Amino acid sequence: ALTAVGVMAIPPAQNDLETRYIYAKGMVQAFILNSFLTTLGKDITGRYRPNADARIASGYSENKLRDSFLSGHTSTSFVMASYLSLYLWEAMDKGSKTEIIGKSLLTAAMAGTAGWIGYTRIEDNAHRPSEVLTGALLGTAVGFGTFYYQHSRAENPNMNGEVSAHPIGITLTWRF
Repeated sequence: ALTAVGVMAIPPAQNDLETRYIYAKGMVQAFILNSFLTTLGKDITGRYRPNADARIASGYSENKLRDSFLSGHTSTSFVMASYLSLYLWEAMDKGSKTEIIGKSLLTAAMAGTAGWIGYTRIEDNAHRPSEVLTGALLGTAVGFGTFYYQHSRAENPNMNGEVSAHPIGITLTWRF
């Protein structure tokens, strides 16, 4: 979370408040969409965790162990890493070798941290490799999709919705 706040503090190349708002809102939307899809996947599949037998024997509720597929920790870490990496490359100036090296190192650090989180979920016997891989794919897809949707909105402000009041009612206009 601190990394997200720090990276989002970098002003985009356009450096106007509306563009910063669009990207920050996009990060929140990516997190919410990813959380919804992850929870939906867990509820639909109802797959037991690999460590379910030992936890049931110790008195843990059986219902709470049916949420293994897909890894929420992994999907969350990958959605944040992918969205923030794309924002970082968009926000910082495009040119000097120092900036390219800095952006590359930060991107590698975020991707490495996300991968490490996935690895620890397997190592702690909380998830199977397929659950972690699915979480990583979901998080990456949501991060990229949300970023590019917000990026197109920042580049084309006419895509934003508009509410207008009339004597007979209210009109909501949304341009695609």
